Amino acid sequence: MKKFVIQGREYDPRTALRASLNVWRRVLLEQGVGMKTVLGDVQSVKSPDDIYEDPKIQKSWMAFVWVLRLAAGEDLSFEEANEVPLDEFAVIVEDEEPEIPKAPAASDQDASPEP
Repeated sequence: MKKFVIQGREYDPRTALRASLNVWRRVLLEQGVGMKTVLGDVQSVKSPDDIYEDPKIQKSWMAFVWVLRLAAGEDLSFEEANEVPLDEFAVIVEDEEPEIPKAPAASDQDASPEP
């Protein structure tokens, strides 16, 4: 499982799915990226170079950090949430990875439970 550690505080990436619709709407309106894009881009990261060299992935990564921090109750702007020295940011992998959540598919929402 992965943990994000930002300035000494741990964040579970699954928190992103527990973020409210208001949080995800704020990200979409203020940063122009939605839940599906953010989570897909974050899942595609294989090395830090992906974040540092690709502006699209970098923006999604920063949006993900913002969502984690907002969902944890921190009232920060996008810039404040990401104003973190790189030596105070870590992704720690423990054991196996049930990892970065995927955005729920529309079909998942519409499916009726079977008797």
